Amino acid sequence: MVFFVLSGYFISTSVIKSIKEGTWSWKIYLIKRCVRLWIVLIPALVLTYVWAIIQVHFFGSTPLFYGVLNIKTLLGNLLFTQDILVKQYGLNGPLWSLTYEFWYYILFPCALLIFYSKRRKTKLFYFIGVMGIGLFVGKQIMLYFVIWLLGALIAIVKPFAFKKSSVNYFVLFILMAVAGASTKGLYTFYDAQTSWMNPYFVPDLSVGIAFALLIYWVINLFGAENSNGQLFISKELAGFSYTLYLVHYPLLYFWNAWTSSPYWHIDDKHTLGVKIIFFAAIIVYAYILAKVTEFKTAKVTSMIFNILKKYNFLRVPKGSKRLETLN
Repeated sequence: MVFFVLSGYFISTSVIKSIKEGTWSWKIYLIKRCVRLWIVLIPALVLTYVWAIIQVHFFGSTPLFYGVLNIKTLLGNLLFTQDILVKQYGLNGPLWSLTYEFWYYILFPCALLIFYSKRRKTKLFYFIGVMGIGLFVGKQIMLYFVIWLLGALIAIVKPFAFKKSSVNYFVLFILMAVAGASTKGLYTFYDAQTSWMNPYFVPDLSVGIAFALLIYWVINLFGAENSNGQLFISKELAGFSYTLYLVHYPLLYFWNAWTSSPYWHIDDKHTLGVKIIFFAAIIVYAYILAKVTEFKTAKVTSMIFNILKKYNFLRVPKGSKRLETLN
């Protein structure tokens, strides 16, 4: 839910700005979004397969991976149809959210262009597009689009000039506490079942609202950028969060199979220390992978743009100075 809100904020800010300035380009936008997703997703899927095969070889967990390591599931995950047409590849649970993210990337500009397009036929085209995507992805994904839009709401609502006073810092602390508590407490106490939506949507929505308020307050208190023009979120830490998100799960499955097997010989009293080491190993593992994938996103995007421009498959929209800065 935190990723949904952040994604909604960053993506919508870029989309709204480019549409208002008349520099919007579907081609540029889709290239940037797909490079951003695939540059980590493709290696993550390969590593998911590798860790699954190693796990099966050593611990014989074949039934776990039945039907989730085939070509159909692989292609379905590459095309962001997991939880729509196929399952998550190799039991890599976090892959579910990429489907949501990708289709939200398409839905938001389409919905916005219904209002910003000048021609009625174009408005109708985008309206039909939104309806068609909604029918394809289903009610669950469309329902969670509300949470993604909370991030977009941050970008739309006019900011306030908060003073850096003790009162505002106290409010910020309260919002942090509420956001933190909501990630645990709401899921613990909320167990109502409904027939038309995910029973966890209400606590998920509550977490989204709490985090959206927190982000809005932080932006208005400290500004979206610091004195050096950098985003308020540390780029070095945020720079490999996507990689960590996609590659940690197969390792956890492997860890679970290993510690449950006869090959595990460490006493229980040493388990905590081993877990800390394993946790640190996952962080280092993700960071190293990010160095050759996620951190290269801008470079790869620029390279693709240059190739397409060279062969006249891509043009810089009128009024833009740098292609790489769009969307």
